[in-house]
Amino acid sequence: MDHKCHNHACVNPSHLRPLTPKQNNEHRLGSPVNNTSGVRGVYWHKKAQKWMVSVGHNGRNIYAGLFPTVAEAEAAAIAKRNELHTHNDRDRTVA
Repeated sequence: MDHKCHNHACVNPSHLRPLTPKQNNEHRLGSPVNNTSGVRGVYWHKKAQKWMVSVGHNGRNIYAGLFPTVAEAEAAAIAKRNELHTHNDRDRTVA
């Protein structure tokens, strides 16, 4: 079960929906703890000296480009997730 409101203590039936593990992963918030940019899907590419976007989809990482600023990379990450993911409600409200 997925909590659409991201509050795991919530028991409101309208806030719950059945999802596959893949769909549940698409709906998660934030970036992994080891991500230094603080933005989900955005990483520093040391060799290129730019921000790289990589979005996970079906067990693979989909490369979405290199960007000079975190803001540009974040916009690209959101656009790529909206293209690939079906259950990323938070990104769809940002776009």
